[in-house]
Amino acid sequence: MRSVFNNAMCAHVWAQQNQEEGRSNNTSFRGECFFSYREPIARIVQRGCGPARRRALLVTHRRFSVTTSGHTSGAWIAARHISPHFNVLDVGNTKHFCREAIPHRENLADYAERIASAFAEARRARTQKPWKVDGAIGLVNEANAYAAFFGLKRRYRMPANLAELQTAAAAETAKQETRTAEREAKCRAAAAAQREEDKETLALWLAGVAVRFPHSWDDNGIRLRVVGETVETSRGAVVPLAHCRRILALCRAGKEYVHNGHTEHVGQFRVDHIDVEGNVMAGCHFIPRAEIDRIAALLQW
Repeated sequence: MRSVFNNAMCAHVWAQQNQEEGRSNNTSFRGECFFSYREPIARIVQRGCGPARRRALLVTHRRFSVTTSGHTSGAWIAARHISPHFNVLDVGNTKHFCREAIPHRENLADYAERIASAFAEARRARTQKPWKVDGAIGLVNEANAYAAFFGLKRRYRMPANLAELQTAAAAETAKQETRTAEREAKCRAAAAAQREEDKETLALWLAGVAVRFPHSWDDNGIRLRVVGETVETSRGAVVPLAHCRRILALCRAGKEYVHNGHTEHVGQFRVDHIDVEGNVMAGCHFIPRAEIDRIAALLQW
C-alpha cells in the first residue's frame, strides 16, 4: 500500500483511516493524527465499536504559519464528512504521536475563554451583531457537545442577557435584509460572469492540463478527469483507472451498495455508498452518475 502522497492526497487518505501511516513533503499522519511537519493539527477520534461506534473530528484553532494553516484547512476539507467536529486548542499527541491523551482540561478552559470573549464581542458589536451572537451561541453548543461526546461533566450556560442580545440582533437583521438582497443580486451576476470567464480553465482542467480547478465551478459538484493511468477529482484525490472500471460495473447494476462488512475500494478510498441510480459516495466525495458516465464515455468503457 502506498505511503507517500502529495499534500491533498495525504489528507484524504488520513481521513479514510484505512492505513496506519503516510506522508507528503511536509504533512504526515500516523493512526488517527494528522501532522503539519511535526505539529499535530487534526485528529479523528473513535469511541466504541461496531454499530455503537462514534467518531468525531478535532481540528486545532491555533495560529501557525501560512503553510501550516493551509494544511489545517486541507485536513478539515478532507474529513468534513465526519461529524461532530470540534475546533479545539490542542488535539493532543504533541510529544509521542498517538500515545498521548487529549488534554481535555486545557480544551475546556479554552472553550470557556472563547465563549466569554465571543459574548463580550457580541455585546460591543455595532455591525454584524446577528452573526456574532449566533457564533457565540454556536460556540456554547459546540463546547457542550464536546463535553458530552467525551463523557465529561463540564457544561456551559448561556449568559443572562441572551434575550437582549437576540433582540438587538433581530433589529439589525431587519435593516440588513434589503441590503443583503441587493448584494446577492450583484454576487449572482458576478459569479455568473466569473463562471463564464473560467470556462476555458475548466476545459483545460478536464483535458488533463496542469491547471488549478476553477473554484467558480465548485457548486457544480465533483468533476473528474483522466491523467495518465489515473482519474483525478476536482478535490485533488487520485485513483487508478483499473479500480474505476471495476466500480463502474456496480454503478451500472441498478442496485444499491452500502459498505457493510464487504469493502469495495477505489485506490486508497473505501466506497461508502452507491445508490440505485449509480451515484457514488466515498469519503468527502459525492460523485454524480452523470459525471461517471461522462468519463466512461471518454474512455469508451
